[in-house]
Amino acid sequence: MKKRKSLVASLIAIILCFSMLLGTTYAWFTDSIVNTNNIIKSGNVDVELYHTNTVVSDEEVKENTKLFVNQNGGDILWEPSASTSETFTIKNAGSLALKYKFSVKAIAKTFNGNHALLDVLTLTANGTPLAFDGELTGELVANDDVVYELEIVWNSTDNDNAYRNLQILLGVELVATQLASEYDGTGNEFDKDSQFPNLSTYVTIDKTSNEEVVLETKGENAVSANIPATLINALPENVTRISLAHTEPIETNNSVYFKAITLVDQDGKVIDLKNLGINETITVTLPAQNVFAKDETVAIYHDGAFITMATVGANGVITYTTSHFSEVQVKPASKWDGTIDTSWYNDTDTEFTLDSAEQIAGLAELVDSGNTFEGKTIKLDSDLDLGVIGENGEYVCFQPIGSDRKNLEFRGTFDGNGHIISNLYQNTWALDNGYYYGDLGLGLFGKVRNATIKNLKMDRASISGESAICGTVVSCAYGDCTFENITVSNTKCNDYQYYAGGVVGWASGHHVYKNIVIEESTIIGGQWGDFGNASGGIIGGVETSERYDYRYHFEDCTVACRIDAVNDVVSAYQWYCYRNCGMLIGQVDSYVQNEVVNVVAENVTCENVTVIYGDWANYTYCEFAGTGYPYVRVQAGVSVDAYSNVRYGHPTDANGNVVVDDNHVHNDGEAHHKPIVFDQLFGGPAEHRYCYYGVATHDGVEVIYNNKK
Repeated sequence: MKKRKSLVASLIAIILCFSMLLGTTYAWFTDSIVNTNNIIKSGNVDVELYHTNTVVSDEEVKENTKLFVNQNGGDILWEPSASTSETFTIKNAGSLALKYKFSVKAIAKTFNGNHALLDVLTLTANGTPLAFDGELTGELVANDDVVYELEIVWNSTDNDNAYRNLQILLGVELVATQLASEYDGTGNEFDKDSQFPNLSTYVTIDKTSNEEVVLETKGENAVSANIPATLINALPENVTRISLAHTEPIETNNSVYFKAITLVDQDGKVIDLKNLGINETITVTLPAQNVFAKDETVAIYHDGAFITMATVGANGVITYTTSHFSEVQVKPASKWDGTIDTSWYNDTDTEFTLDSAEQIAGLAELVDSGNTFEGKTIKLDSDLDLGVIGENGEYVCFQPIGSDRKNLEFRGTFDGNGHIISNLYQNTWALDNGYYYGDLGLGLFGKVRNATIKNLKMDRASISGESAICGTVVSCAYGDCTFENITVSNTKCNDYQYYAGGVVGWASGHHVYKNIVIEESTIIGGQWGDFGNASGGIIGGVETSERYDYRYHFEDCTVACRIDAVNDVVSAYQWYCYRNCGMLIGQVDSYVQNEVVNVVAENVTCENVTVIYGDWANYTYCEFAGTGYPYVRVQAGVSVDAYSNVRYGHPTDANGNVVVDDNHVHNDGEAHHKPIVFDQLFGGPAEHRYCYYGVATHDGVEVIYNNKK
């Protein structure tokens, strides 16, 4: 029974409507089960509710069960001294001992000035006064039950007329969870953390309204979430009402942990949003004021996997987007202050554990001084936020670890230990190499050789260069290198004239890329527009020619990023820049030219690799008549994302609006949007303006087209 976990059984929202003149009673009842600690294998929590009044005896409360009726079973007419009663029996019908909470909730009420019907109604349970929203709690072993006689009475006052024509909406709530002292084969401590869920009020959904539904749970630790209309419309037909449920957060001095956050239907069944097949995001807000300070950077994990970074708001909450609900953990991130710390290093140790952004900056300083860390291992022990604003109000550039131009290499092992490095910011103009033909490598690492980089997540990196090799993780990688368990999300990596890659900018040697995930939120592309630029989902460009015995192996990889080759240069050179772009490798060695197919077949192996094209691959272009400045530096009017030219700028009209030059023509009349096919795993080489087609298929690669025409 070690694998036994507790379920939370929730009986929620019996909603009763009381009126003084017309006592119409509505009752909705649900028996829901919310999983907080995984599914019970050997036992179950099952709580049932029965009621007895003047016309029924021990009737199980179901959907539309009529409660609090008059002596003839009809609707009660509320007036001074009127009363109604129900006897409720809570029964443990499961095999595990449980604890429960039972209460009558005041959900909504109408007012006459400051007067509300609730003011004159009193509630008793077994003859003892009980406040509305007050809780009756207890414990039940298997097959045991408890009985509560509830009575609601209108106590007459000197001003009864003030309460005429008023209504009150009440809900009866019964929540149960496994008893913490329930014994199994190892004692009674296994389930000591079982807890009651926090639930929002049930909302009746309308699939014709096309409006999102906002759900918010109750109490100090409230969680809220918006459910978009597209998700509402995709819910099964039998789902008529939904509620948000979560366990109470477990707060420590450095994290906030929710065992479960989930969406449930009117029967309490968990709605698995993943199975709906809808690519939609939900905005979730979590409380964090008891653990984190305003503006603190935190990392959000779902089921132990990192999904995004977030910043604590002024009201002490964290807001993030996700595609589904699950276990959630919020952890702090070490935020860089712009300084460098090398005090952690010594010449004798072979393994170093770093827990601050300043220490990572120190690693760059040490490699720049000639320390290759060959035979040594660097481990992360904290999530890092490298986004720091300088005195000029702009982000401070992080110096890459190593440099290809200066031949400074990292040759050791870098183990991210599952942590995230977020907000890496770099551009060639801010770094001390000039902006033109500097050939400075950008990325977390500038240059590595015979290195291993693993267990790392890169989030919200911003890398842009002119004549620089750009890779989110490594600019240039040589020799025998291994990249394993790496995820890149919410990142933009783009370069003018050279290479840009999701993991590595330029690769040369025997490389293994295993369990690499480049998420659809990432963009790899050209800076401004350059027909010679090579953009690759994993590698920007590789050296793969018959002169050398180089090999590249991809295994268990998923690439869904956007290859952003559509920009102003396409308008002039049509399809050229697409030829040396690819979802796995942007450009093969130019020495092979049109022998791309043969070289890829001989030098690249793939195993269990998935490539996903989004609707971004439906490119069009519009031709220019000229190709010199300012023609190719001007937005053609069909690109989604205009690239700025920081050196020249754009021509503008009298109102400051960017305009297309006078020589811009449509080559085919009004229908000037011409489609461009982008369907390449590996891009061909480029020799000036002469480009070669790449490879669209490969053994071991599954290609998925998502909204691609």
